[in-house]
Amino acid sequence: MKLYHFTCSDAARLIERCGHLLPYPQVQLDGRKLVWFTDLEAPNRATLGLTSIRLHCDRMEYRVTVDVDAIRWVQYARQFTGRDRRRALSLNEAPGALPLHWLVLAEPVPVIAVERAR
Repeated sequence: MKLYHFTCSDAARLIERCGHLLPYPQVQLDGRKLVWFTDLEAPNRATLGLTSIRLHCDRMEYRVTVDVDAIRWVQYARQFTGRDRRRALSLNEAPGALPLHWLVLAEPVPVIAVERAR
């Protein structure tokens, strides 16, 4: 399945050099390592939760294209229990968020293309 990962220029250079998207520890999800994707080729910031409120970089400056079967976020989030489940599901509650378009994997993913999103 063709999927997209959006990122800033600094990360885009590293991804291009490496040739893979690598799982990154998710502080809000007990530190587990994930790579996030969307099936939306041209989403808006709120849809993906990439508003960069706490960051100074533009996390939608570059689009990374992959071809992989990933797990839908809503399905993945069901594995959490208790407080961890509440934290995971709270990601869905951001204004404008569309979690049905989010996907994740916990393994490195080969990259097809890295290009400016705008």
